[in-house]
Amino acid sequence: MSCGPLPGEASAPLRAFSGDRAVIEGVVVREGELVRRAYVRLLDSQGEFVAEVQTDWAGRFRFYCSAGEWTLRTLAPGLPVIDTPAVVASGEALPVEVSVD
Repeated sequence: MSCGPLPGEASAPLRAFSGDRAVIEGVVVREGELVRRAYVRLLDSQGEFVAEVQTDWAGRFRFYCSAGEWTLRTLAPGLPVIDTPAVVASGEALPVEVSVD
């Protein structure tokens, strides 16, 4: 399964997503500061690795995925590993803030 956008989806409104496509997006913060270059892994409901992205200059990340139950595993040097559950519905953009305090 791909966690990237389908052709034309990257800029399309969510209502235009086909099938059970959804988005999980958010930021990683520590003590109120955005965490740049952290890694966020997308794990399926069985805990299996699906994808990984690095946060951008503003601590943001985004996954295009199927509807369902997911775990976001956040890793950054010098910080604890954080697992954050995420349940997303078809056509939904789920905002997530991961705090690694």
